[in-house]
Formats: sequence, structure tokens, C-alpha cells
Amino acid sequence: MSKIKYILFSVIGLLILTFIAVFYISNNQSWLKNTGVDLSIYKPYVLNTEIDFSKKGKSFKYINMKDGWGGQQPKWRISLGNESIIRLYIKDGKNKKISLHLTGWGVYNHDKDEFQRVVVFANDKNIGEWKLAENKTYSIIIPSDIMQSNILVIRFDIKKPRLIENTNKKTGMAVTKLQLKKQSETKIKIAKWLKNAMN
Repeated sequence: MSKIKYILFSVIGLLILTFIAVFYISNNQSWLKNTGVDLSIYKPYVLNTEIDFSKKGKSFKYINMKDGWGGQQPKWRISLGNESIIRLYIKDGKNKKISLHLTGWGVYNHDKDEFQRVVVFANDKNIGEWKLAENKTYSIIIPSDIMQSNILVIRFDIKKPRLIENTNKKTGMAVTKLQLKKQSETKIKIAKWLKNAMN
């Protein structure tokens, strides 16, 4: 009798845990419902989430390899061709000033160049450029007026992609991490004050 009770309690316990897990997941993903956005194209992203581009990471959840990306390597993922794109749906991203941080390095001809020039676009607006050389974090600001909705399309234009040896493919950068951060109003005000103070 005690054995039957034990089995019954175990089954009931498992059912309760399953219900809690389903409720938690559905509740935490409720913001994805009724967005009116094709989430198979624009990948859901929560600000401050660090995207790990190494093989153990989950960058595959945020990019499409058809958008100019190579496969995940042990510690990085490379760009392919003249441009690489990331398409994101950011909850509460509308009208927000966001900073973009990419960790990685440029792939270029060291005999002719000192860096790989990468022009960064956000929603088809040129927001600046990086001179990618050594492995470090490169940052840039995405102004709030670019975020007219919760959709953000980041495009990296590689100016002189280099041919990968023994292949017909070209690359311009290797990426290990990428992160988007919401800029706090306090930091923005301080930055404006410092800029005005220096003029």
C-alpha cells in the first residue's frame, strides 16, 4: 500500500512541477504574443542580453546564416561576404537610445592594411564606422530617433573582405560577443552636460 502511495505522490508531484514550469515559461514569453511581427525573421531580444558567438553560445537564436554569417567556431563566428546582418525584435525598444557593443577583431591583409573598415547601419541609417584590428570591444550609439518601432536591423558593411584560403568565401571580422544596452537618462544628461561644458 505504501508503495502505491509513493508512486501516486510522485506522479502528482511531477504533474504539479510540469504545470508550474509551463505557467512560468508561458508567462515570461507572453510579451512575444500579438506583436504583429514575423518572429522567424526578427529574433526576439531582451536588452542587456549578451550574445555569445562561440560554439557553446546561442548566437544561432539571433542570426540567420543567410544574412552573411559563417558557422559557429570554438570561440567565434565570422562574417561572410560584404555585409552581415542581425534582425531583432526588442521589447520596449521603440524611441530608446541604445548602445551596441561588439567584441571581436578585424580580418584583413596585414601587408597592405592596418585594420578592417566596417561601416555600421541601424535600420538603414549610417551610425558610424569601426576600424577593426585587435581583439577588443568596439562600441557605437544607436540614436533614439532611429528606433521608430521595436524592430532593429543592424548591418555591418565590410569594406575590404579578405578571401579565406582554399575557399571562394570572404570575411572581414570575427565576432565573439555582441550586446545591446539601453542608455540611462542620467548618463545621457551627464554626457550632454560634459559636451556643453567643453564647448
